[in-house]
Amino acid sequence: MIETTHDPPHDKNHGLSRRTHRKSRAGCIECKRRRIKCDEVKPSCGNCVRRTVTCRFRSNAPATRSEDASAATTPSQHTDPTIVQLSFDSTISTPTAHLIPSTASTPPIPSAAGVEIPNLFHLELWHHWLTTACLTFSDDDNRVGMWRETVPQLAVRHSYVAQLLLALSALHLARLQTVRRALCMATSTALQSSAIDGMIDGLAASPDSDRTSSLFIAATLLCFCNLAKGPQDGQYLLYADTAEPEWLGLLQGVKSILAEHRHVLADLSDEDGRAGDVEESVGPDLALSGFSASFDKLKTSIESLRAEDESFAKYSRPVDDLQKCFDSAFWRQQGSDVIRVHSPAVFGWLYRLNAEYLKALQDGKPMALVIYAYYMVLFARLDRFWFVEGWVDHIMVDIQRRLHHTYKHWMEWPCLLAQPAESQSAGG
Repeated sequence: MIETTHDPPHDKNHGLSRRTHRKSRAGCIECKRRRIKCDEVKPSCGNCVRRTVTCRFRSNAPATRSEDASAATTPSQHTDPTIVQLSFDSTISTPTAHLIPSTASTPPIPSAAGVEIPNLFHLELWHHWLTTACLTFSDDDNRVGMWRETVPQLAVRHSYVAQLLLALSALHLARLQTVRRALCMATSTALQSSAIDGMIDGLAASPDSDRTSSLFIAATLLCFCNLAKGPQDGQYLLYADTAEPEWLGLLQGVKSILAEHRHVLADLSDEDGRAGDVEESVGPDLALSGFSASFDKLKTSIESLRAEDESFAKYSRPVDDLQKCFDSAFWRQQGSDVIRVHSPAVFGWLYRLNAEYLKALQDGKPMALVIYAYYMVLFARLDRFWFVEGWVDHIMVDIQRRLHHTYKHWMEWPCLLAQPAESQSAGG
């Protein structure tokens, strides 16, 4: 059997021209230090607002530009803290308050006249995270601690973690308060864009354990933000209709940080968060009807195809890894009949995928799509979490659309099982 290849179209690159700007000596101290153009708006210029650092001007700096800008901005985030103003130009400006300390500089002790009113919407998002959103990433109290304690602790030391915490909190709030959905979604998008700039600076700085942990958490939060936006046209997590899949690129960022700094990040690992003696593993056959018969048939067929065509060898490792994920994914409390899924085991398969399989999937190779459909059975066990909702159906529909009819019989078991398990409790 020969798998046909379909090369995806590539986006065209557009040239960028450099813009000139008027030279001025009236910029803030932070912009001068970073050697970037300052808009000279007081009390905080746009760059400092976007980066959530304290903005300071020299006492003899002219104030004509800031006065003009203040008069032209009505209403302003400095005059009305209840209004969130967003700019989606090439230098995205976010309404980030100075309520979160930054490691970039040590701010001076402010006078009463110089203290700005915090952005009230950001305060609401911070409160929503601590009281509600952080509890929706695990249904096990032993694993909630990272989201409720570790992530906020890193956020008060690194502004880009704080921005992504607020961005993910906004996405959760958008689901609960649909009348404010547009505001929440726009705020989340702007905060993510600004956080990426901070992460780039963090990657360029000298590594230390605290910064490494913050970058790993930030990259993880970005992955969750992309998931939480919900299914996007042409995007299927591991492959896309054109170019590269957005979420896979974010996952590769997490993998690269973890691979380079695994020894530093050991304390952040969720793998040892299970309660040991009070939990017991559950075999996939008990959790999923017909698992062994269907999976053994898949493995046997791939081995037979490999004997005829060595190109099928690229599927052996992904299938073996997938079986290990199924074997380790399910558990229950001792004395309970409720079977739960260990989410790190589910995501573990995605971490271990090699480039050869991912290319076959992007190229639309039938067997690569079939294996992905089998994984969707496991991924569907996470559908009780709000940030996964809708993705399984979105992906399964596209897989069936792409597969030739000669492969459709492989989809019977995945289509039957790739749906939320009724025995699992709802989360988020």
